[in-house]
Amino acid sequence: MAQGAGISAEENGARPVFRGVTHLALDAKGRLAIPARHRDALIQSTVHGQPAASGALILTADPARCLLLYPRAVWEPIQARLMALSSFSVEIRSLQRLIVGHADDVDMDGSGRILLRYSGTELLARVMVEGEDQTRIESIAGELAGLIRKDIGS
Repeated sequence: MAQGAGISAEENGARPVFRGVTHLALDAKGRLAIPARHRDALIQSTVHGQPAASGALILTADPARCLLLYPRAVWEPIQARLMALSSFSVEIRSLQRLIVGHADDVDMDGSGRILLRYSGTELLARVMVEGEDQTRIESIAGELAGLIRKDIGS
């Protein structure tokens, strides 16, 4: 599911804003079709009057368990602001690791699709669980891995 229903940059005064809900699904090759009404806003986004590189997007994770997709020109100041925050705070460090650490360059193809991979450039899902009880950690990691296998059909 994605938030959608774009508003032009002029209406917002700066960048496109998306409202509404769009149900999205991956195809058999792990590609996600960006709804047509959002493609132009993503591709033609500008920052300080400079156009974004055509199709150059950044995909990352959000604490709310969803994906965030930004034109590269929009992403770079966001990343800079996040990394300028003090890493002495556990909460800030966790946010930096999640949002910046999971950021990945993706390109939109001619059909308006982006390729989603579970882990970087490999078609692989890595499960990491932290905790004090090793038995519990292994149990949780096993359950998560099983759910992923069931979901991707392997």
